[in-house]
Amino acid sequence: MKILYDHQIFTLQKYGGISRYFYKLIHEFDKIEGIDTSLSLIFSNNHYISDTNKDNK
Repeated sequence: MKILYDHQIFTLQKYGGISRYFYKLIHEFDKIEGIDTSLSLIFSNNHYISDTNKDNK
């Protein structure tokens, strides 16, 4: 299964809300074999995304 997350919320929020929820989903889905997550994002000042290597996946 492939999942592409919309990047817009990560450019609108620095902390909390749906950006935190998306980050947690991405982090947990990466642990499951057969699930490929992508985030169409080049740059963000979002706290959660800056701590992960998902920036350019």
